[in-house]
Amino acid sequence: MTKQMATLANELERSLFAAVVIDPSVLPRVCEITTGSEFLDMTLGQAFDLVADRFAARLPVNDITVLVPEFRKAGILDELGGIRGLANLIRTVPTSSSAVYHAEEVNRLHLLRNLKAIAEELSQAADDPAAAPSDLIARVDAKTLGVAAKGRDDVVSLSQMMNNLADQLDNDRANGTIAGISTGFVSVDESTGGLFRGDSIVLAARTSIGKTAMGMQIAMNSAAEGKTVLVLSLEMKELQLAQRIAAGQIGVSLIDQRTGNHTQHDSQRIRDYAAQHTDTKLMVKPARKATVAQIGGYARSVKATMGLDLLVIDYMQLITPRDRRSTRTEQVTEISNEIKTLAIEVDIPILSLAQLNRQGEGEAPKLSHLRESGAIEQDADGVWFLHRDRDGSDTQFIVEKNRQGPRGVIEMQFEPDRCEFRELTIQEHPNFHSDLPEYV
Repeated sequence: MTKQMATLANELERSLFAAVVIDPSVLPRVCEITTGSEFLDMTLGQAFDLVADRFAARLPVNDITVLVPEFRKAGILDELGGIRGLANLIRTVPTSSSAVYHAEEVNRLHLLRNLKAIAEELSQAADDPAAAPSDLIARVDAKTLGVAAKGRDDVVSLSQMMNNLADQLDNDRANGTIAGISTGFVSVDESTGGLFRGDSIVLAARTSIGKTAMGMQIAMNSAAEGKTVLVLSLEMKELQLAQRIAAGQIGVSLIDQRTGNHTQHDSQRIRDYAAQHTDTKLMVKPARKATVAQIGGYARSVKATMGLDLLVIDYMQLITPRDRRSTRTEQVTEISNEIKTLAIEVDIPILSLAQLNRQGEGEAPKLSHLRESGAIEQDADGVWFLHRDRDGSDTQFIVEKNRQGPRGVIEMQFEPDRCEFRELTIQEHPNFHSDLPEYV
């Protein structure tokens, strides 16, 4: 990036930050356009997201005496120039009238930086005499697909809304598809309709039952159908997730990978798989610490540049709360509510993996077993459980809450060496228990 562009970005970001503090009422419109994750100045971006979080929680933000303790607690006050530097920053912008313009410019420069990074990566790759042009073109296509600014949804009349629904139903029937995004499991799709935009779905299990494996399998199945999927991993690193994909999708034993018993042929199979899936839009974001606001920033950034159909979070209880002074139950309640809000705002389904407590361990999970908060049940549109004996492979996929349909149990088998679930052969829902009452 040139010095001139860096200077411009800095001026725009400072002006935007000052504007939203002076007049927080512009935040809803501004946050549709950009987030702190798009700031060149990461500290200022973090401060911007903190202000946006407070505003969303209906807490005061246009008072420096309120913000200073929050920035100090976040460890960014000194980087903002201390109290004096913060006050000077806010005084540099006397009006918020240009806030929307500044947000659009911050977003535009962010996209330009992304394009520049792609160009530099391509330039370096093209210097390799052995590089295959087709591979480079596919890589660029995958990274630049759909690069565009975010737009606002239009207000829709009742008549138009119902016509849109009829069109969607006709399209689904003609293509033989379900209404939502497919999980890749026929029984689950037929009982739930798949994953719908704006829905918050919770997939919960006790430790070592396979919730990450199931979450990654659903993510891979969706991406294989041409969907754009973002996996935000708060627990595992990129390499660990890659090992699971190699086991499930390619058949390279997870045990062999971990014990060093894999072969050169296994490595080549993995490289071949990578070459065949340059267009598969599955992105992984390892993040040891992240708030819902930061997760939202990642999701919005991917949606702005590539489009986004599904977000998978692994896992909910590891998300960093905004207020670390509140009780754990209050923190998880806040996180659960914010995830549902994020699903609606970004207009995507969010599948959040969650940990169950040890209450009733050994018996089938219940909603009361959701660790640390009953609000997870209240906010979620669907709650799914995995249950099996630790030493067995027979697994129950339990649809415990289904806001739009019936509850029930689907029988599956878990293959630990492949880190993969397999549903039993089904014929018109023989494994789905229709006698269970509908969730109300």
